[in-house]
Amino acid sequence: MPRSISSDMLTALAAPVLYPVMFCSMTFADGDVNIWSGIGNTTWNGITWTGLGDLLGMSTAEEGTDVKARGITLHISGLNPAMINNVLNNYLLGSAVTIYLGLYDGSGNLIDSPATVWEGRLDQPTIVVDSKQVTLSIACESRLIEMNVPVELRYTNQQQQLETPGDLGLIWMNAIQEMTLQWGSPAAASRGIGL
Repeated sequence: MPRSISSDMLTALAAPVLYPVMFCSMTFADGDVNIWSGIGNTTWNGITWTGLGDLLGMSTAEEGTDVKARGITLHISGLNPAMINNVLNNYLLGSAVTIYLGLYDGSGNLIDSPATVWEGRLDQPTIVVDSKQVTLSIACESRLIEMNVPVELRYTNQQQQLETPGDLGLIWMNAIQEMTLQWGSPAAASRGIGL
């Protein structure tokens, strides 16, 4: 998918050493959850992002030349077991998730225009509890998955009014279903005039 990358990001990408970070924004029932792959809290785009360090991971975000929905999986480890009920009660299946790639410059300053790497919707979460930690894996689906959902539209006046109120283009659609139409007039046909 075409993306706009700022000149500052292009300069940082051309540098011999990269300092990348990942930002992840997810919508839950009680509000947005904004996390990043650094340590501590940071502010970007007017939002405070909670740092998870290497406790935040992501599967590879793939793209291709064919039109295909490609999902990703987010991994959040080291969760407090007391937080699991809160996560499960506020999880919204199908809500928005956006992943950004940010870069730091050599002085430790965040380049103020991270690029959007992936956008989609939250799918089913999986929770793994072991003796040391709790890991939350969230499957995320691309918005292209909606191409597989059938569209239930009809060529009726009622449907047209829902789409474009006041449009009279389909007002006679129901009336012509059983109508017999005769092309040309019988008098013209008897005189040898084409239909």
